[in-house]
Amino acid sequence: MKKIRIFFLFLITTIAVITVILTGSFPVLAEFKYYEKFDENTAFIHIDMIPKTVEEFISLRDKVAVYPEGGVVMLVLAAKIYVENKEEGMKCFTIVLERNNLQKNHKGYKGWSPDSSFQWKLKYLDQMPWAPNTYFSGTSGDNGYKLPEGPWKFILKTNKYSKRPKSIKFFIETSGADNPRPFSVSKNNKGIWKISGNASSFFTGMKAPKKDVDDDL
Repeated sequence: MKKIRIFFLFLITTIAVITVILTGSFPVLAEFKYYEKFDENTAFIHIDMIPKTVEEFISLRDKVAVYPEGGVVMLVLAAKIYVENKEEGMKCFTIVLERNNLQKNHKGYKGWSPDSSFQWKLKYLDQMPWAPNTYFSGTSGDNGYKLPEGPWKFILKTNKYSKRPKSIKFFIETSGADNPRPFSVSKNNKGIWKISGNASSFFTGMKAPKKDVDDDL
């Protein structure tokens, strides 16, 4: 086995050297593709990591939310962080929401936090911590909405009424409901797409994961 690993290492090195000789540059690995257009009304957002901290969240946001569909996906990821770490998650919600959905708060992230209406809705998320996983493609209530192996994909669609003067409405597919959930996004002055509107459909009407009945009768 050791000899095989050495052989493959030698082979890879040899290929790299030949590439440098022939092209004058080192071979470059393919860049990860965060956005994929499937058809006129459907797009995929791909991610290769799930952030755990605000710093990781912003780093991914800067790659994903330059696409309008990515603004919706970042709401899902903020919710996923929130159910694991409320303090970090609240900061991420602040980052992903349009300014009209925020209120000044000297204890919040950079002096801001989600407005009281949004925070009131979080009680529903507290009751269903599995909800963010339902937006990941390939999940199922049959296994508790367990995430598949990454990279991960999100499917978002538009219709003929989606485009508005200052926003776009997307419908993101979810395994936790019969129909895709609508969310609107608008672009800020930095070119980042953020959630506009109240995002209420995120928090209600989700199907709870199936549980085996422990029948000891």
